[in-house]
Amino acid sequence: MSLAGIALWLALATTAAPAPPPTLPPISPLPYAGASWDERLPVVHALYSALSTEILGLTAPVSVTAAGRDETGTGRFVELSDARGKTLVACLDIRPRAPNIPLDPALVHFGVRRPEAPGDQASLRLGPEEAALYGVLLRWAAARPTYEELLRIPEEARTAEQQRDLVVALVLRELDMRFMPVPRM
Repeated sequence: MSLAGIALWLALATTAAPAPPPTLPPISPLPYAGASWDERLPVVHALYSALSTEILGLTAPVSVTAAGRDETGTGRFVELSDARGKTLVACLDIRPRAPNIPLDPALVHFGVRRPEAPGDQASLRLGPEEAALYGVLLRWAAARPTYEELLRIPEEARTAEQQRDLVVALVLRELDMRFMPVPRM
């Protein structure tokens, strides 16, 4: 073995092994068939909260710097900022849907504050970007007031931060409906 080979072997042998990925709860549709929304929701939140921010091209920690409703009323947007100062805007399409459409069109649009605006990058339905956004918002909202707590504050008394938190909570409620597994009976 050459001197370079020995040096490489020593470097590899003394390097710490990478940390194992977080352990997720086992997900099986059978234990949750017939379970209530309140029983299934924590399992879904645990699953998606573990997703990496790298899917969105962001570096943890990620915070919500702005949130609101677009000027046309067709979407709710959230603006995210990561540890390096990079920002990402995501818009949730809240236009009414026809009941006879078998699959929802794109629900989350990236790069814009309203659906179908110039620069719109619609995500795949239940794709990795939607799932990663859901996880980022779940982690961020875990330390914030809940939707119910925010609604108890009169609208005229809410601060800008509380209004932002309410918009994020509304977006999360929509994403909960989208990502919640439907038990088959």
